[in-house]
Amino acid sequence: MTNPSLYRDDSRVRHMLDAMERIAELSRGLERDQLRRHENTTEMILFNLMVLGEAANNITREFAAQNPEVDWKGLAGVRHKIVHDYADIDYDTIWDILQNDIPVECEKVKAVAATLPPEPTQPPSNMADFL
Repeated sequence: MTNPSLYRDDSRVRHMLDAMERIAELSRGLERDQLRRHENTTEMILFNLMVLGEAANNITREFAAQNPEVDWKGLAGVRHKIVHDYADIDYDTIWDILQNDIPVECEKVKAVAATLPPEPTQPPSNMADFL
């Protein structure tokens, strides 16, 4: 691969899509009050929100500038809030994010992913390009 940053950005966008798809699957049919009661499901949703935010946080500035329609900072901010304020998670806010923000951002990330080259079938030979 000629541009190692692009490979990393490509991978991160794909990680974001995977996390968003898992979030959508986990939250399908879930009601607001169930978010607090279904601990395992809620923890899986929170984990995938963290993966989503971590991937968004590590997108290069150049890639983010080329794709300003995605709220990279907002997605990363959700991760930071969950990780750093884990003892005081506002489940009403999480619910609103699941219902309003994730579907919209998922469509934007899908559009960005559609412009990317196909995923490589083998990792690059240089580990620095991979990481």
